[in-house]
Amino acid sequence: MVAQTRRLADILPLVFGAWPLFALLPELIAPGQNGTIIAILGIHYAVLGLLILWLLATHSASPRSPTKRPAVLILCGLLLWAALVTLIFAENRIYGLLKLVELSGFILAGLAATRLYYRVGDAFAARLLRALATGLILALLLSMTADLVFRDAFEGTRIPGFIHIRIFGFSAAIAIALSIGWIAGSPSFDRQSARGYVLLCSGWTVLFWSASRGGIISVLLAFALLATLITPLRSVWLHVLTAMAIGFAAALVLPGLGNSGATTILAHDLEINSLSSGRWVLWQRVIGFIQERPLTGHGYAQYYALAVEAGDAPERAMPHVHNIVLEAWLAIGGLATFLLAGLVLWSWLGWLRSERAASSEAGIGSLLGVTTLLAYALLDGVYFYPEAALPFAVMAGILVARRDIDRTEWNGRTC
Repeated sequence: MVAQTRRLADILPLVFGAWPLFALLPELIAPGQNGTIIAILGIHYAVLGLLILWLLATHSASPRSPTKRPAVLILCGLLLWAALVTLIFAENRIYGLLKLVELSGFILAGLAATRLYYRVGDAFAARLLRALATGLILALLLSMTADLVFRDAFEGTRIPGFIHIRIFGFSAAIAIALSIGWIAGSPSFDRQSARGYVLLCSGWTVLFWSASRGGIISVLLAFALLATLITPLRSVWLHVLTAMAIGFAAALVLPGLGNSGATTILAHDLEINSLSSGRWVLWQRVIGFIQERPLTGHGYAQYYALAVEAGDAPERAMPHVHNIVLEAWLAIGGLATFLLAGLVLWSWLGWLRSERAASSEAGIGSLLGVTTLLAYALLDGVYFYPEAALPFAVMAGILVARRDIDRTEWNGRTC
């Protein structure tokens, strides 16, 4: 068991570092084609499947069974409720159920990350997150370069290796959060933390080039909030702001196309719908659908089908509602959404208390990444895509394990 766990510890950082880069390979065969998107999704699901297979093949090393956690039981109950509502009310039952299977996979991936942390400890988690940050930055830089060089192969919202430029944007936000954790978790600014700082500057560059205002705001809000509460983050605020300035300056000199380019951040009229990139009108439409079934919801991942049924052109209807609260209310109703929101807040506060008591690179990076994605989910559909959902699950799983160890003073390095 120990030997198998150690082999996995050697393999998984390589997998997570290579994962974003492998997602670029299908573009070499059929750049910008619809079939490429399917191949990219297949790569994401392969990484998800690897974590799930490892979870199913190993016994728990936890001081308590993961399946008996109150949070897991509540999540399972909400998942069953979502499946029931989808079966009864959904316009597109098959798509909704498939997305629920995907969501179940991410929950299992989070449990796998928790078990991994128990078995191989904090140093392994830090290696894993460093590898993911490095792989993301390399893939983002290569993708941006390919988009600038081969402009005719891609439309304005499509970026090589990423289905949409906003996925490119929130991938940069994840990399920035993990890079900040890397720097904040280092006792001194040495060669290792210098590598993290290079990644941080690069992350800000690609994020500004993506013109993702939601990503920029979410990272800054998450950092500002946590830096007031966690001392190691407060000590690196100047590094973060300096890297941000360097990234913005670098992004300004890079040309953009369509929705990309740092200068497009300000290319909006001074009225609420333009400033929100159409979200204000979208959310008003969603509230109308919610009012039809406020208690039960319409089933999971049903906005597209509802919008088309209401008369929107299929090619213009959104796949999600760009707000996780409205998405949940539309899917599972008001009471279940209130329960889910309470679970998220309770978990986040527990993770925060744990990191305030005893922070580490893996813990700080995970908490900053989770907080960034939670903030971003109020503005965009980061909850809807594997590129954000899988890192979120892994980071949340690490935080669950760290909170348990902090609570029980149990040494999770033994099998």
